This record gives sequence, structure tokens and C-alpha cells, in this order.
Amino acid sequence: MKQLIQSFSIFSLLFLLNGCFFEEPDLSEETMLDISILASGTETPLAVNFFALRSDEAFKRLDYFELMKKKSSGLNGDIITQSKKILSPGEMEKRSIKLSKDIRYYAVVVGFENVDDNDNWRYIQEIVPETRNDITLVLNQDSMEKVTK
Repeated sequence: MKQLIQSFSIFSLLFLLNGCFFEEPDLSEETMLDISILASGTETPLAVNFFALRSDEAFKRLDYFELMKKKSSGLNGDIITQSKKILSPGEMEKRSIKLSKDIRYYAVVVGFENVDDNDNWRYIQEIVPETRNDITLVLNQDSMEKVTK
């Protein structure tokens, strides 16, 4: 019995000391992005490009065709990640993404048939750190609109 009490005491002491040496976990909220895109008013499939960015300065200066050419070169390191999805008429794309700390902007670029005719082919949102960011866009045949909740 005495040995059992000693073992229990040693175990308890180790358990308490163990708690003193470990850092507390970071309980801050993660930076998340929920994105929904609906191709509602389209007659043909549309190419939708997604970009996670460090900065949006160079990204804003480029027109659609320059951006599509330069996206693989990284725009001087501004593009962190990129992906592409073809949306059919009536299709909805939903994504929930955990963002790294270096992502400051998230952009959506749509390959409309007449991208020269308007400036509605690009949407850029600044990311608010340690919170849930939302983007909801509706695509028409030649433009996109942000839906506010």
C-alpha cells in the first residue's frame, strides 16, 4: 500500500510538473474564408480563377490578359496559391478555406467573353485576420456581382 501511495504521489508530481513546461495552445481564432459563387445568368461555361495574395498592388494594375499570362510567374511573389474551376450555367462553387497568416487578399478572376468591355471580371477582397471572411458572388453572362449578407 505504501508503494502504491508513493507511485501515485510521484505520478501526480510528474503530471503537475509536466503542465508547467508545456506552452498553452494558441486559442486565437483561425483566419478562414467561405466563398460561394453561383453562375446564374450564364449561357456558357465560365473559367473562374482563384488567387490568394500577399499584396494586391501589382494584381490591380494588370488587365485580364496580362494577368492570365503572368499568373504562373508569380507576379513578383504576390501570388501565394492559385486554382481554377470551370463553372457550368447554374452551377455553384462553395469553398471553405483556412488561410495562412501571409494571405492578405483573395481574388476571383472570371474569363468572360468580353473582358475588354467592362472592369467586372475581377473581384479582390482584403482578408481580416483571425476571423471568418465571406465572399458571395453571382456570375452573369458578362459580369459578377457581390452579394452582401
